[in-house]
Amino acid sequence: MEAETLLMDYENGFADQETDILYLRTLIAKCKRATGDSAGALAELTEHLPISIDVFGEQHPEVLTIRTIMAQCRMGLGDNAGALAELTEHLPISIDVLGERHPDVLTIRTIMAQCRRSLGDNAGALAEL
Repeated sequence: MEAETLLMDYENGFADQETDILYLRTLIAKCKRATGDSAGALAELTEHLPISIDVFGEQHPEVLTIRTIMAQCRMGLGDNAGALAELTEHLPISIDVLGERHPDVLTIRTIMAQCRRSLGDNAGALAEL
C-alpha cells in the first residue's frame, strides 16, 4: 500500500518529526476507514493512541480526534455499544478542551445518538441531541 510505504519513508527520513508522523498515521487511518477498512483503521489507531497520548497529552485535540475515529470504526464493525462507551468516556474531556458548541463535540453527540438509536434507546438518542 502506498500510504504505508510513505509512512515508512517518513519515519526513516524524519524520525525527529514525531508529531508529524503521528498526524500522518491518523490521516492514514482516516483514509482506511473512509474506504471501508474499519478494522484496519481501528488497528492502526489502537496501536498509536498510547504514543499520541505520551507525545501530545490526554486532552490534546489530536488525541480526542483519534478517539472519535476509533468509535466510528467500532460502529463500522457493528460494535455500537463499544463505540458508545468510548465516546461517553471522552465526551467530558472534549467539552472541557473544545467547548460545548465546538463542531467536534457536536459530532461526538451525533455519533452517540446514532449508537443509542441502533441499540434501541430512542429516548436516549433524542436526549443526546
